[in-house]
Amino acid sequence: MSSYYSILKYVNNSLSDENIAIGLVAISNGKVFFQLSERKIGICKKLNPKANRLVDFSLKQFSNYLEIDRCSDDRLFSFSKSVDIQFLERLHAYNNGILQFSKPSFIKVVFDDNIFESYFERLISSKVEIDNKDKKINTLRKQIELKICQPLRDKIDIDYTIKKNILPSLFFNFTFDAIGANGSIYAARAVDFNKYSTTDPIEKILSEYESVIDRLNEKAEDLGLNSNGNQYFLITENYAGTNKNMRELYELIEHNQLPKFKKLQADKSEYFTDLVISKHAKKLSEQIEMNFE
Repeated sequence: MSSYYSILKYVNNSLSDENIAIGLVAISNGKVFFQLSERKIGICKKLNPKANRLVDFSLKQFSNYLEIDRCSDDRLFSFSKSVDIQFLERLHAYNNGILQFSKPSFIKVVFDDNIFESYFERLISSKVEIDNKDKKINTLRKQIELKICQPLRDKIDIDYTIKKNILPSLFFNFTFDAIGANGSIYAARAVDFNKYSTTDPIEKILSEYESVIDRLNEKAEDLGLNSNGNQYFLITENYAGTNKNMRELYELIEHNQLPKFKKLQADKSEYFTDLVISKHAKKLSEQIEMNFE
């Protein structure tokens, strides 16, 4: 008998694929199995308090569909419901917001409550490994929140996404942690080198960042700005891993060998804040949307 499972993920940053596994749903032998980690949900809410209501609403909608009541612990629900693999495929295809489901995976196991519980512990709970990852994410994000977002929230755009096609020939969305302008553009994007096991996701972010910079510079005059004064920053923390390729990429950026932006250490990111304030920068979003939407 074939079984399928899908992991429920909290997506903190869709562009960098920054996510935390918070639940597991499976179908096996005519039964649905579903379990959430309230501990992991609590971590997500600490990472992004502004999204708490949206997380609760999304979980409630899904729980209502399954006709279950959420409680305060990691309770396992297993019950008969007329579903098949298409049920998990629809969850994967149509949930593209802050909560997403992974593509269904096939497994040669017939689930019962005990077997499902063991898979939940292995894929979702795994306290030591996941907790360490969450701490790495939280360290960088906490620095950005305290040193950039909080002092600049009412001055420039924070967590602002330039949507594809707003700028000419831009075919992807790109999110800045902060961006503003006054005469020239001042922008910052954070990247967590310690989150990934390969360089591919970071190389994608860097490539897209450079592409967005080129388009902003090209269109600066249309926005009434001088591109010669534009300043772009990449905010990182020290790479603590042992991956050779990741180390080489980090050191390349460390020595400012990618000239389109400057590397800025997270614990010194108040430099960006001081620059924005000294330049009396304001929100760029209205100018972009007025000129290019």
